[in-house]
Amino acid sequence: QTIHLPKRNICPNKRDHLTFREMRDQLCTTTGVLCFSKDWENPLLWSHYADKHKGMCLGLRIPDELLQHVRYTSERIKVDDTFAFNSEFEKLDSIKNLLLTKFDGWRYEDECRLFLRLHQADRTSGHYFHSFDAAFALQEVIVGPACMIRPETLLDALGNDWNVRVIKARTAFKSFCIVEDKRGFRAFSSARPSTAA
Repeated sequence: QTIHLPKRNICPNKRDHLTFREMRDQLCTTTGVLCFSKDWENPLLWSHYADKHKGMCLGLRIPDELLQHVRYTSERIKVDDTFAFNSEFEKLDSIKNLLLTKFDGWRYEDECRLFLRLHQADRTSGHYFHSFDAAFALQEVIVGPACMIRPETLLDALGNDWNVRVIKARTAFKSFCIVEDKRGFRAFSSARPSTAA
């Protein structure tokens, strides 16, 4: 997604607010952010971001040094009254601090973020995409408890990438967690095409 910063006045005076708004608008046109959770067991994540358990979760391998960990707080951050006079680096640091701070009620997400330069948007959807590569590798697909996707459909989408593990998720019997269904993704193995020698 593209970056959205607060439009309400979080600066102590008009001068700083105008400077902040100018930098915010510039940043929103050049930088995007990918948001991740460190775990997939929380049912709220599936309710909020996976179509009420009917979607899927992608498990990615990303070097930790590329990720920025979100901080959670009960109080809104204020930009100091010297913002307009700060260096460009200091201004960006203040904005980055805002982008990595969320209300304490979202702590369950256990979120980390990856900031990327925006390139050409997809002509059809208008969205931006980041390709899988060595530093952004797809490792697993977790199929939601209420997901109705057919095994052959998922296999077709994965193509020849058999290094990706497919996990079928279910609700736990003795807790509120989402856990792996040990019975597996039904018909997954039989749907996999045989390879002729």
